Amino acid sequence: MEGKNNNKSTTIDLCWSPSPEGYFKLNVDGSFMVIPGVMAAVGVIRNHLGHWVSGFSKFRGSGSFPPQFDFCKINHAYREKNRCVDSLAITAIKSRNSFVIYNTVPNELFLLFWADLSGINYARNCKGTFDPV
Repeated sequence: MEGKNNNKSTTIDLCWSPSPEGYFKLNVDGSFMVIPGVMAAVGVIRNHLGHWVSGFSKFRGSGSFPPQFDFCKINHAYREKNRCVDSLAITAIKSRNSFVIYNTVPNELFLLFWADLSGINYARNCKGTFDPV
């Protein structure tokens, strides 16, 4: 029925997925904490096998990120498909380190990283129309 609000709830299973063979995958995330009003951006690069290539975190303090993404294709991903960078963004806010490069998996991400490699699914409750991107 047109105009009807769809309040039906569905549970979907989501997990991180690797890039096609021969490509790298960059997952990025940001975090903003209203109090104290600070933000951070992070990214993790993995190869097509899901192996760690590199990662970064950038603490921005207050302000904004200028939109400079003319050369990128950006897709939304649910937190359940992006758990490593979600966790790393919170770590970046808490640590307040200006800029960090991670050549190996940080200790605080180790279990999440291995869960991704193992294909562990996480349930997400969705209401209405959804596309499990």
